[in-house]
Amino acid sequence: EAVAPLPRVYKPTLLPLPRVGRRAHAEMPTGTIKRWLGDKGFGFIAPDDQSHDIFAHIRQKAGEPSEPVQEGRRVVYEAEYDPQKGKPKASQWYFADGAAPVAAATAVLQQQQQQQQQ
Repeated sequence: EAVAPLPRVYKPTLLPLPRVGRRAHAEMPTGTIKRWLGDKGFGFIAPDDQSHDIFAHIRQKAGEPSEPVQEGRRVVYEAEYDPQKGKPKASQWYFADGAAPVAAATAVLQQQQQQQQQ
């Protein structure tokens, strides 16, 4: 059985993610941390819509930086297509039970990007 290709979503890497500020938390996709490799700083999100797993890196996590990542925990995420890997990845994500407001998540991303530019 052939799998339909995933939609390609391209976003600028050095600019804030424009859709994030306009999307309400309720409209963003949700899922569960399926597998987390803490020593490597990445894992996978199992989307609630049963689509392909989403790669998630600790650098894209918004909210409290010291909060531990545990398998089975509910998350809210923004996905984009990674053309190098040919798979989706989380451009940002945070825990649903202590969900960071979208504005706060955007501010964290902007701060990280400013630090990278310096």
